[in-house]
Amino acid sequence: MTDTDSLMYEIETDDFFEDIREDIKDIFDNSNSENYSLPRLNKKVPGMFKDQVGGKIISKFVGLRAKLYSYEKELDEEKKCKGVKGGVVKNNISFDDNKLAFLWQRTAENNERNQKSTA
Repeated sequence: MTDTDSLMYEIETDDFFEDIREDIKDIFDNSNSENYSLPRLNKKVPGMFKDQVGGKIISKFVGLRAKLYSYEKELDEEKKCKGVKGGVVKNNISFDDNKLAFLWQRTAENNERNQKSTA
């Protein structure tokens, strides 16, 4: 999933932070990391990759489009809905709402394809 200036990757590894240790100084802004075994470097340096969740594990992600996504991370959830007031997003929209919207969209697309193929 991409945003206008962000990417969401699924990475399968035993220890991601150990894997990137040698590359941190060259390509990562690690200034917000809660992994204290790594150096905190490159704060606000343009062109660096940054972990937006500071080393926490994202367990679930739903992306509907750019600037409209949500994810669950260690005992918390983050929601982005550009154009919707923050209070509405915080109080009225949940991760599960986005998940249902995604599933509904997929169902509608499949129904449309099925109708076209039988016509």
